[in-house]
Formats: sequence, C-alpha cells, structure tokens
Amino acid sequence: MPSPMLSDSVGWLPPEPVIVSLFPFADWHPVQDSLGACLSPEELDKLATLRFPQDRVRQRLSFALTRQVLADRLGCAPEEVPLRRSDRGRPWVPGADCDFNVSHSAALLAIALGHAGIGIDVEPAEPLDDAMSIAPLFLHDADLDQLRCMPAKRRDQHIRRLWTECEAFLKGTGRGIDDDLDRIKRHTVSPRLTLMRHGSASDMWRVHYLGVQRGHHLSIAMPHRGTGTAYSLPRIRIERPSHRCARAAMAIQIGI
Repeated sequence: MPSPMLSDSVGWLPPEPVIVSLFPFADWHPVQDSLGACLSPEELDKLATLRFPQDRVRQRLSFALTRQVLADRLGCAPEEVPLRRSDRGRPWVPGADCDFNVSHSAALLAIALGHAGIGIDVEPAEPLDDAMSIAPLFLHDADLDQLRCMPAKRRDQHIRRLWTECEAFLKGTGRGIDDDLDRIKRHTVSPRLTLMRHGSASDMWRVHYLGVQRGHHLSIAMPHRGTGTAYSLPRIRIERPSHRCARAAMAIQIGI
C-alpha cells in the first residue's frame, strides 16, 4: 500500500522535476517514535551506536522520513523500501526509477529525489569561526583571492555556501569528503550554477545553489548531460511537507 504521508504535498512525481523536501527536526520530534516503526534492524543497530539522545532522535527521523519519501514515490509501505548502501555508505534503492540523497544539520533534514544521480547538502547560515582556515582545503588560489577581498561577514557565509556546493557534488558522485578536495575543478556559469568535476573532463556535474532555506544554505548536484553552453536549469521544487500530513499518515498506518 502506498504511503499517504506526502501525497497531499508532493503528489505523483513526473520524470523531470527534482523534489527537495525540507523537514525541520523540531517540528517532527513529537512523532519520532511512531514514524520510527518502519526502521530496519540495520537502522536500529545504527541508532544504538549513537551516544547522545539528540543524535539518536535526528538519525531516527532521518531514516524514517527518508523511507516515507521513497515509499510515496515507489508505491509501497515505508518498511518495504529495499534500501541498500554502497561500499562508501551512499544509500540507494535497487531497481528504482529514481535516485535520492540526504543531508542534515542539527536542525534541518533535506531529502532530494530525482533521476540518474543526485547529491544534496545543507549548512546552517550561521557565523563560522575562522572560515578562512577551512577554505584552502577545497578552494584554489583564484577563489581564495576573491574571498580575501570580501567583508568578513559576507566571506564567511560565502565559504559556507561554497562548501555546500562541494559536498553536494561529492555526495552525488559517491566519493565522499575524504577524497583529495584540491583536485576538484570548478567553473562558475552563473551566480547560482557551477560546473564541477573531479578528474576526467567527461565526469562533469552541475551544482545548483538554491539559496538560504529555513536558515540553511542549500545546494544540489546532478550529472551534466548538456553540450556546449546548454546549461539550462532543471525543474526543482522545494517542498515543506506538513506535520498534519504525517499525523494522518500515522493514523492509517497503525490503524487508529
């Protein structure tokens, strides 16, 4: 039976759009136990390894809401979603006609749902201590020179934004941040669109900066399939599923 949780807010997904669902953890904390009933034994084992209660709450909601989003897309119950993980920990669903990626901070969970490769990252739009000490880890000299010319407040936020672009790209490719960050090549196409690659020029990705959403910088990455200067933006919808929909879904799932 398809999960009803997001049907009112997202509906049937056509092939083209990318859907980004945003879940503030504080809004969903009251229903974490009911939503968590769909978790797999492996996910429950993962929760048991986390030391702090707040980390367990966030991870439980992340697992459960990801299953709910995928169940709504695949037409099955959340506990029936056949989630797998790559050797590097990237989640995927065998045989699905979609791809997804997940990112969260201490306050916000973001789930991107699309086709044929996708990565997402969120970072709080808060002051960052000594941001310029982090920037050389993933930026080149030309980028660093530009940053040094910015006012401190703007510079720190720009570094956070660039980091979301970098991490969305790495998560989309499945490489992870332990790769050589200084090998990433960037080409700015427009204020919110960057082409990125790691090695081969044929392995090009488009990284779209989606601005500040719910107090967080948000970026999404997808493989670049255009030719020449065909850099048109894909259709991207940002959804904020309501808590009310979740309560209705739980009532159906547990037979209230």
